[in-house]
Amino acid sequence: MKFLHLSGIDAINLDLNFSTSDCCVFGGCDLYTTKATGSDKRLLRSITDTIETKFEADARLSASLSPPLDSTELFSRSSPFGPLDQTSSRKIYSYLLATLNASHPYHEFSAIVRPDHFSKERCLLTTMNRFNAALFNLGKTIPNLWETIDIEMDLKDCAIYVYEPDNLEDPYATEGLLWCMMYFFHNKHRKRVCYLYLRAVSKSSHSHPNRTMETWQEEGVDEDWNSDSERLWENPDSDSDEFVEHMEI
Repeated sequence: MKFLHLSGIDAINLDLNFSTSDCCVFGGCDLYTTKATGSDKRLLRSITDTIETKFEADARLSASLSPPLDSTELFSRSSPFGPLDQTSSRKIYSYLLATLNASHPYHEFSAIVRPDHFSKERCLLTTMNRFNAALFNLGKTIPNLWETIDIEMDLKDCAIYVYEPDNLEDPYATEGLLWCMMYFFHNKHRKRVCYLYLRAVSKSSHSHPNRTMETWQEEGVDEDWNSDSERLWENPDSDSDEFVEHMEI
């Protein structure tokens, strides 16, 4: 997978890192192509081996039961990505794991993340409203957030996945984490994944994040985008539903 450096997305990343009176908020919007690199192929092989090992163990357990389960029941178990005996489903799973590893290089997610840590979001508007509401409750608005992402991802054509790890398996859970939101938008036609996340950390206990506001500022932001950003919500009191209604996707 290859990281896509896009000026409009960089501007979003700047706005996703800020502080409130109670917490520090760290977020990101990372885009990657899904063209497989050598490490991506190795990850897919590792996932395949792990899944096949589990299926074999389940098959042995089933054979010991009376009556035994039919093999088709074992190998058609669903996941948010589809049946895991299918290569296409395992590829999507590997894309999300590779994205997590690339966006959070100080953590190795491949060893701790399971398919059941993900769920599939059926409604784009629901996802948008939840994210908008989280920002609004923090006293934050981001100019043209969804329009900018839509230009790069064609959101209406994306499958949306939510990552919800168990606290014991969340590498950030011990860093004063208050809450987090982690969404993946996968467009198989454009061969892209967008990872949009937000986490709030207690000011009294947070450590320096992998990505800070200063990091994004050093990379620079497209000034043309900043001028366009003034078009956000002409009425600052608008709620997230009104924002969604005015978005054309």
